[in-house]
Amino acid sequence: MAIYKPEAFMHSTRSKKLLISIVALAAVVLACNGPFAAATPQPAATLDALYTAAAQTLAGMSTQAISTQFSPTPTLSLLPTASPIVVYTFTNVPPISPVPVSRCDAASFVSDVTYPDGSNVTLGGTFTKIWKLKNTGTCTWTTSYALVYVSGERFGAPAAVAMPTSVGPGQTIDLPINLTAPNQSGHYRGFWKLRNSSNVLFGIGTDAASNFFVDINVTGYAVTGYDFVANDNTCDDASWENASRQLPCRGSDGDDRGFVIALDAPKLEDGKSHGKGLLMHPEKRSDGLISGKYEGIRIRSGDRFQALIGCEYEANDCDVIFRLQYQVGNGGIRTLGQWRELYEGQFYPLNIDLSTLSGEKVKFILTVFANGSSHEDFALWVDPRITSQSSAPATATPTRTATSTATATSTSAPTVTTQAVTNITTTSATGNGTITALGVPNPTEHGIVWSTSANPTTANNKTTNGPVSATGAFTGLMTGLAPGTQYHVRAYATNTSGTVYGADVTFITYQAPSVTTQPVTDIAAPAATGNGTITALGVPNPTEYGIVWSTTANPTLTDNRAAGSPLSPTNTFTGSISGLTAGTTYHVRAYATNATGTVYGGDVTFIAYQLPSVTTQAVSDVAAPIATGHGTITALGVPDPTEYGIVWSESPNPTLTDSRVTGGPLTPTNTFTGSITGLTAGTPYYVRAYVTNAAGTVYGQEVTFTP
Repeated sequence: MAIYKPEAFMHSTRSKKLLISIVALAAVVLACNGPFAAATPQPAATLDALYTAAAQTLAGMSTQAISTQFSPTPTLSLLPTASPIVVYTFTNVPPISPVPVSRCDAASFVSDVTYPDGSNVTLGGTFTKIWKLKNTGTCTWTTSYALVYVSGERFGAPAAVAMPTSVGPGQTIDLPINLTAPNQSGHYRGFWKLRNSSNVLFGIGTDAASNFFVDINVTGYAVTGYDFVANDNTCDDASWENASRQLPCRGSDGDDRGFVIALDAPKLEDGKSHGKGLLMHPEKRSDGLISGKYEGIRIRSGDRFQALIGCEYEANDCDVIFRLQYQVGNGGIRTLGQWRELYEGQFYPLNIDLSTLSGEKVKFILTVFANGSSHEDFALWVDPRITSQSSAPATATPTRTATSTATATSTSAPTVTTQAVTNITTTSATGNGTITALGVPNPTEHGIVWSTSANPTTANNKTTNGPVSATGAFTGLMTGLAPGTQYHVRAYATNTSGTVYGADVTFITYQAPSVTTQPVTDIAAPAATGNGTITALGVPNPTEYGIVWSTTANPTLTDNRAAGSPLSPTNTFTGSISGLTAGTTYHVRAYATNATGTVYGGDVTFIAYQLPSVTTQAVSDVAAPIATGHGTITALGVPDPTEYGIVWSESPNPTLTDSRVTGGPLTPTNTFTGSITGLTAGTPYYVRAYVTNAAGTVYGQEVTFTP
């Protein structure tokens, strides 16, 4: 084909175009397309912004010509596609040091029975992934438990698969699931967890919270199924027009009506050739256009439209809008996307998944609009083609195969997934979603919906995150929640096809536990027993509970504390209070801690017990068979004495097990007496005063006498 140069048509004086309202442009397009025209999507402000994420890839592409075997680049895909994912990295959060307790539901990863990480799978191939997992919890996994999809690539699997058999604590299971690889080459990973019969998710790791996953490489070749430029397809397979008339093909340089010319090696804005291309110049008037409709092409699953778009080299005043549309049979014309391009020295790749049109015979429409004046609007579609994924490299470039006309299709809905809720508090939480395919046209709204009932919709509580033009993850802050309440959450996205939702996930808002403090028991010095009761566990369950104490009121975890004993069936527990000083008043509170924080029971006080002290005085009024013993309580102790008196025996160091008599009323000086009876004349006797309180019994020194 001849090489076309634009210099002859370009003016030597470059004038700056006026940017006009996109509303006016939409009016022109609607007038041209008639009653079957699709709603015009909002154009991007510039392809610079649209393809920021692909900047480095584009820089690499600008140095190489596009070949028949095309390597996909991470550009915006405007129809649903299974996209290679970034492999996530998990950050382990140090847990609060819990009281050693058993976990009901927990698992550990043992091995990949099939398809270990990085295994190769052919395009669209089916395979069965099997994980070997071990039940490291205390509860049996019954058949009401399930393997559930969490995030990443789903591989065409159901959202949940029932546990095939029961798995007791300590047992292992080979857990299989049937999967299908995407029809696009790349590295893919999908994340999974287990779910118990109460619909609570759990996973592997020390905290039973980590995902396990399937990780594969999908391999194949991208081959050209149809080339819009090769084999004179530009003129043989397409009809060309402006807003008011048919145009000849091949067009003529400088034709004021607009023209299209197929070029062997056109130069893009970087001054280099990147393959064959279509040079399209709109009609020479404000907001002029040129459009070409190709005959029907049969689309297969995994097919993609690929091209580079930009202005021709040295077309300094170029300011155009590229539009790609399609029509199935005699149905309405649908827009796959449109992009505004200014002459700024760059060009941009298109890589659009056509899988939703699989099986249809599709007529593609390539249009270029002047964005205001058409001066120097030399627009290039370089290597526009339909590519397919194949297990073998390309041979010759196929031509279009004519087949019967198919029926019309509607616009395609976006797809969205819901991930686990994070940042849960008592009254708020963060919902998480991912738009995995934009649909056609792009979503005008997306966000998170939630309710206390299953499968919430936008009629319930929702966040409104606005329009979206790229796939990826997003979040929504849920507020006004009630503590300790289970909520259902779904991500959503809306376009002209309607509103679609991700799976229903549940969570329970956090709620503080409640605890009461009971009186201290087993008081002595230097120890006592604190007592508490957890009256409500809260959400999530407490990670720690126990007793705190201090010599000042309302002790906290920063004071003395002791972890509680295992909970009784009535949720009572004890804690050993130690290091006490006899006779000192202490304040005690029970406490319980969960993710919301630490709560305390009421403040109770006690005094550490202290033994009394007593002395023994000489016996008086000795006359067999009686005499009078004497004692003095020199310190009452804590608590006050419950008994005091005199003990005696014919053996040294008499105790309460020998003869004794309780003392009479204490005098103001705490002295007392006791009547010693049953004496035998001439027999020596040993005597001691004694005093008893809750801390125990003490004795005075021993005295002797002989009646």
